[in-house]
Amino acid sequence: MARRPTPRQRLDQLLDRFGGDIRAAFIESVHEIRDTARIAAIAGALEAGNVERALELIGLDPAAFRSLQRSLRTTFEETGVVVVRDIPALRDGQGVQLLLRFDPGNPAAARWVENRGARLVTAILDDQRTALRQALSDGLAAGRGPRSVALDIVGRINRATGKREGGIVGLTSGQYQTVANARQQLLSGDPAELRAYLGRQARDKRFDQAVIKAISDGKPVPADIVDRALSQYANRMLDLRGEMIGRTEATQAVGAAQREAFEQVIDTAKLDRDVVTQVWLATHDSRTREAHLEMDGQETGFDEPFTSPSGALLMFPGDMSLGAGPEDTIGCRCVVITRLGGREAAAA
Repeated sequence: MARRPTPRQRLDQLLDRFGGDIRAAFIESVHEIRDTARIAAIAGALEAGNVERALELIGLDPAAFRSLQRSLRTTFEETGVVVVRDIPALRDGQGVQLLLRFDPGNPAAARWVENRGARLVTAILDDQRTALRQALSDGLAAGRGPRSVALDIVGRINRATGKREGGIVGLTSGQYQTVANARQQLLSGDPAELRAYLGRQARDKRFDQAVIKAISDGKPVPADIVDRALSQYANRMLDLRGEMIGRTEATQAVGAAQREAFEQVIDTAKLDRDVVTQVWLATHDSRTREAHLEMDGQETGFDEPFTSPSGALLMFPGDMSLGAGPEDTIGCRCVVITRLGGREAAAA
């Protein structure tokens, strides 16, 4: 007979499942923007030198990220259901077992989902506009044709798959700069710059021979090969961003749902909050922050925050409500185990 997962294993399963779902929803949203962008109109605006109009025509809109917001909501609601379902039986004063259910319509629960989804999409769009405005300006300044610049932004059709690939849409402003720097290296014709490109881990190695030949000939890499190589490079950047968003948002949503689930159980069962405690558990591998490894095993009361060595306060992994910054939240893979009177009850 298969053994039931431990509380830690159950939480890790939820994070893996929903992290993948959120990642996929983000990528889907990016592709919707790319696929519906009006390339001819964007090129026309660029030809007229109107960068702001071109940016508008790309179609950056909160509605494009509805699948991402929906995935975040699903993560929160389904996690809450699992957590409450797996809490050990509780009884009232007459010894009757309490019926426990998670209510996603609870005002606090609904408010968290709405606020987090809105903040996430706003942050993505604000950074995206910065990256795309710079990319459009850089393309024009470099003398690239308007249509070529438009395709740099939204990606080019892969003839084999019929799908649009590459492009800056979906990348952070920092990632855009990484791609722009790679373009400069490939077009430089400078052997030192071309060798530096070959040191980029996210490059597509299928184009290495063209780069090696350019080094040997002392010439830039042909423009058509540069476009193809950077398309794949941007694809990999987008995958990395999707993975980071998936992990970060899943950690936040699972942690917030877990906490809200226990809030509802405490209220239903009329529990003394002093008997509810929580323990921070870090993931022990090379990717875990040193600060969070130091937090491993830290125990607090249910209403008390965890304290990072950085000084940041968090009610659960990924929590930003008390001011914790990216250094304590982005990509976090920690979990919290909650105990009722000494019994582990987090997704047990």
